[in-house]
Amino acid sequence: MLRVALAITVLLSTGPGHAAASDVPHHLEVSLVDWRGFAPGAFFLDMVPAGELSRRGDAPLGPPRIDAVMRERLRLVVSRERFFELKKSYGAEVIEGRFRAITVRLDGRRHSVTVNDLAEDDKPVDEIARALRVWYATLRAFSDPGTVRVEGQDRRFLGQGN
Repeated sequence: MLRVALAITVLLSTGPGHAAASDVPHHLEVSLVDWRGFAPGAFFLDMVPAGELSRRGDAPLGPPRIDAVMRERLRLVVSRERFFELKKSYGAEVIEGRFRAITVRLDGRRHSVTVNDLAEDDKPVDEIARALRVWYATLRAFSDPGTVRVEGQDRRFLGQGN
């Protein structure tokens, strides 16, 4: 089976580059994976601890590096949305269906959340919205903000209507 992935892997750190991850205050790593079955458009985006980004494949255009202010904003989004309290999976798993996986490492903790194909009646809406807010905040940080659009069903969960 062919699966095409949109994968964004990011290492964000506010401490010295030579320190171990567990020794750096507010050490933050974020990985995003967007599986779209047979759809084209796979790309990889990596950020080194200093905030510099490298892009491969069809990566969205964006800044060459993420500054300390944006790294702190992302850390605050993760905290505000209580990401580490979310369940591991939301929505229905569909063969060759879409899913988005978010993995966050912050201050020695690690948690992954998968948002599968969403249906109109998926619950709990609040938790799905929290996971999606982390997804979109990260995606906007690594792309030109005006190019990231909230997709179809996500709008309902984020309270943006149709």
